[in-house]
Amino acid sequence: MDEVENGFHYSVLQNIWRAIDVAVLHSRCQLVATTHSIESLHAASVGLAEVNVGPDPLLSYVRLEAGDGGRIMPIAVSAESLMNTMELNWEMR
Repeated sequence: MDEVENGFHYSVLQNIWRAIDVAVLHSRCQLVATTHSIESLHAASVGLAEVNVGPDPLLSYVRLEAGDGGRIMPIAVSAESLMNTMELNWEMR
């Protein structure tokens, strides 16, 4: 899903992400979502953390950064690191 937050007010994004979670778990599939919105990322991390009942996090965050020679490199961030980064209000986009 590309920029799922488009068309929604930021105040309902946690509910949107919870609904997406229910659909994904019911369908037994994975979802890849993209965003440039810090509000959507925060809503996803909080909304999914509230319903996470297993040992594995429901959210993975991968940041794309320019590496040596302009090559794009994926940087995986743990769910715990993501939550800490947001609590400290560090820029992560």
